[in-house]
Amino acid sequence: GAGGLAGEKSEGSVQDLTARVRPLLHAISSTGGRYGLGLPVEIVRGAQTKKVTEKFPAATGWPCFGKGKDRTDKWWKALAYMLAEAVDPPLLESKTFAPAQGGNRFSGGGGGFGGSNFG
Repeated sequence: GAGGLAGEKSEGSVQDLTARVRPLLHAISSTGGRYGLGLPVEIVRGAQTKKVTEKFPAATGWPCFGKGKDRTDKWWKALAYMLAEAVDPPLLESKTFAPAQGGNRFSGGGGGFGGSNFG
């Protein structure tokens, strides 16, 4: 659809990005929202960089780890910018990309973003 993220299935101009949003928000929440976008995107893409393995050695066991390896770093960052700027209310803070107040409406209940149901 026009104006959407390239490569996602859509009907008309509406796209359901829930399956993409959940692992990204989980990675951001699990890293405490303190590392900007770089580290959470590395986790979602399944990168086993020194930064990932030193700061979060258990990340490889997280349900979000590697769920987005089919998309580029740039694609994931574009999605995060959309969640911070184009969603009302925003899911992420626009400057820090930490979870926004009340922004975890994608969670399945409980705290954080999502749990392990990342299809």
